[in-house]
Parts: sequence; structure tokens; C-alpha cells
Amino acid sequence: MKYDPKTINALAVHLHKRRIGVINRLGGDGFLFSFEQDYIDDSNRPTLSLSFKGQAGGLVYPTRAVAARLPVFFSNLLPEGHLREYLATHAGVKPRREFFLLAVLGEDLPGALTVAP
Repeated sequence: MKYDPKTINALAVHLHKRRIGVINRLGGDGFLFSFEQDYIDDSNRPTLSLSFKGQAGGLVYPTRAVAARLPVFFSNLLPEGHLREYLATHAGVKPRREFFLLAVLGEDLPGALTVAP
């Protein structure tokens, strides 16, 4: 499936089919992941990643914007090397454009996580 970079500005992040956050594309090549307020408020929320937990065990938010690549957690979900090149070519996106690659591969990610425009 092809995506036009001019039309996609946000990707909804779902964990166990529950929307927990959004990755927003900022001006240029900046990205910001933010949790949904109901996920933040839920003391029994499922864990997205230990990288979002603080030293005291609480959820780390707000997250900060990053440039060029996606936030590290999401970037690490994507394939590397030849597989990335292959999938990006067949999807019609550039391999280094992680936001659009994640949009294309978002229904087939590891674990209970899905991402969709």
C-alpha cells in the first residue's frame, strides 16, 4: 500500500486493540509520540515498553520530539538491511523514511502492537 507523504501526518498506536497514543509528524522531519490521556490515567494499563517507565516505575510522559527518525522504540520495530530495502521498495517508500515505512508495516508488527494512519 502506498502513502502520500503530504497526506499522512499522524499514526494511531494501538496495544491489544486499544488506542494508547499517536505519533505526530511535525513540520519537516520531526516526530512526536504522545500517550492518550486515558492510557496515562489507567493504573492497570498494559506496558508498551519498559523504555517508557521511569526509575520509580511510573510512566514517562510527555515524550520529546525527535528529528529525522522515529522515536527509538518505534524505529526498533522496523526491519533493517536488505529486508528494509525490499519492503520499502515494494511499498513505494524510501527506506530511511521510517514514518511511512511504519505506516505500511503497522498491521504486522511484533507483539500486540499495531499502528495505522
